[in-house]
Amino acid sequence: MATFDLATKIIQEDHRVWALHAGRGKRQYEFFSDHSQVFLELPGISLTEDTFESVHSIRQHLRMSMEVYRFSSGSVDIPPNRRAESYSGEPAEANVVGEKGLNAAVGNVCSLYRDAQIGDLVIVPGRGQYNPVLIGEIESNFSEEDGITVPHFNNEIIPTRRVRWINKNIEKRSFSSPLAKRLENRHAIINIRDGRQNNVINKLSLEVYRKVYDNFIWGGESKATFFGNEYQSKNPDGIIDTANVIKFLFAAYIASSRGEINQFSTMESSQAINRYYDTELINDFSFNFNSPGKIQISALRLAAIFVAMGIAVALHDVSFSEAISDLNFLNNNGVTIQLDPELGIEQCQGYYQGLMEALGEERYNSIKEECQKANLEMGLSTAIGRIN
Repeated sequence: MATFDLATKIIQEDHRVWALHAGRGKRQYEFFSDHSQVFLELPGISLTEDTFESVHSIRQHLRMSMEVYRFSSGSVDIPPNRRAESYSGEPAEANVVGEKGLNAAVGNVCSLYRDAQIGDLVIVPGRGQYNPVLIGEIESNFSEEDGITVPHFNNEIIPTRRVRWINKNIEKRSFSSPLAKRLENRHAIINIRDGRQNNVINKLSLEVYRKVYDNFIWGGESKATFFGNEYQSKNPDGIIDTANVIKFLFAAYIASSRGEINQFSTMESSQAINRYYDTELINDFSFNFNSPGKIQISALRLAAIFVAMGIAVALHDVSFSEAISDLNFLNNNGVTIQLDPELGIEQCQGYYQGLMEALGEERYNSIKEECQKANLEMGLSTAIGRIN
């Protein structure tokens, strides 16, 4: 059996994307980056899981933290009372000094420490349009043990969430205007996902996913990335060969989804592409050969992942008999996970095996040769790798 790691982010419907400010004036940006942890500037708040059981308790902890903040910043000289239960848990009082922002702070605490789930994305903007943003995934559930001392507050302990940074190199100016505005809203943390309306994928979330993940599936879209790290900018043959294979496999996916794979298999490659390659189903087919070089394709349904599966198999030593009957695709470094049946990974695998069986061994080997030639010319590769 030939087994491959799909290496594809399966984005569930309840996945969220959070925009988080790195403290006042973004002063905690480097700290976030270096420590792979994010937090709200609430020194001494001492949250526990029990704190979230009532808004009353959260307000008590916030009022205590406000006193700690004043003391650690030098605004007052008297050390604060560190017993949260001794503070008021009532709603903020209008026109009372220090109460402004309390209600918003309750929402911020709940968002970061309670609502943000493992796997959710966090985006932390840097200073100015030309500085990069930090983008990463929440790595673990909230834990009291993840508190960290912060120099800005005389090494007071602040609760954090652990983050695995995926990208630290995307400049804010590369985002669309609507997304950039969401990143610079006045709230400490917001969820930029506003769900779906009439089954239309939220554009802001999709923009983030396209920038962050090389391969992903979300709702009605998939994206795959093909790398060419050895491209020398002198011979485009590798790019052309890869583009042709991508178009051929994409056309095959359309033919398979229409139940017309037998008709497809009788056509020459150019004829099959002309008949079935549908640009209406392509959202993006882009080439970027700065360093590192890559080709990206975003398409409706699972087409992009089907293409990536086909190229991954072609780049590895998979026999024709294995390709038509003995392939297995797992995800997350070979760990079998429960996928929503509607995502259709198994259906993609069936399409591929059916296509190769219909094409026959000679044309299967021809596809392998094209991909392996592109590998020699530009180092063609994909994140999908063979496990055994």
